Amino acid sequence: MESNKRDGWLLFNKPIGMSSAKAVAILKKRFGFQKIGHCGTLDPFASGLLIIGFGQATKLMCFAMKKDKEYIFTVDWSYSTDTLDNTGTRNSEITNSIPSHADIQSAINAIGCGEISQVPPSYSAISINGQRAYKLARSGENVEIKERIVKLYELNILEHYGSKTSFKLKCGSGFYVRSLARDIGNIMGYPSHVCQLQRVSIGDFHLSNALLEDDISKLNHNNFLPSYFLSCVSMVDEAVRLKVDDGVAALLKLGRAVDISVGSYSASLVVAVSESEGVPVAICKLAQCSLKPVRGFV
Repeated sequence: MESNKRDGWLLFNKPIGMSSAKAVAILKKRFGFQKIGHCGTLDPFASGLLIIGFGQATKLMCFAMKKDKEYIFTVDWSYSTDTLDNTGTRNSEITNSIPSHADIQSAINAIGCGEISQVPPSYSAISINGQRAYKLARSGENVEIKERIVKLYELNILEHYGSKTSFKLKCGSGFYVRSLARDIGNIMGYPSHVCQLQRVSIGDFHLSNALLEDDISKLNHNNFLPSYFLSCVSMVDEAVRLKVDDGVAALLKLGRAVDISVGSYSASLVVAVSESEGVPVAICKLAQCSLKPVRGFV
């Protein structure tokens, strides 16, 4: 099958030590894809679910990246690092005391759930005046990142042992686990860094259904697409998926705005999906019952 006919998503279990960009490069080389990208970077020290889009699916990245996420991670309270993880340089002395389970739970309660304020790490991919924050930090510049509002749905202690504590976290997009570990430590008066991090789900997609690196090497051009690809629309939530008939679909493909009755539909940016074929036609702005294509599919 021609590579330009492969449109969809792949769930990949990224191993520790591999960058998200490297994961994309491996798949691109293995199958010769031209359009390929990932949704939501996982740092090299982290492992877990990485969603990779191919072909026309890459146009829907903005919808996939907004999905809620779930992590399992471990924090070491014995020292902190400049990167807030185990790859950085220690910037505090190792302490012989450790927080109690009650101390940690009290700090979690202080942070609370729902919308919370969070300052992302200096070593992050956030853009500052056109440059990545981590590049500025590595060059020795003082990086100041503004706090932002993120969503924390659930945070539970899984295990507390020695100087380390494991947690399970459910959060919204744009959430930094390293910042959460730092903030919990600051509340208790302990240094901290994330020493293990695994992403277990993105939206309804779970790590248990993801391919391993070894699985990729066993796949070939004949069994890859039908066996492992998820359709383009599978990553688009029902709340932003709008089915249109063939007549409307044809007009949207031509880039024409269409007046359409959508009832109580509230989303301002939607994905128009062909009712007969079930494939995306265009990403559209929806305003006053008018669909205006902003990006089409071929």
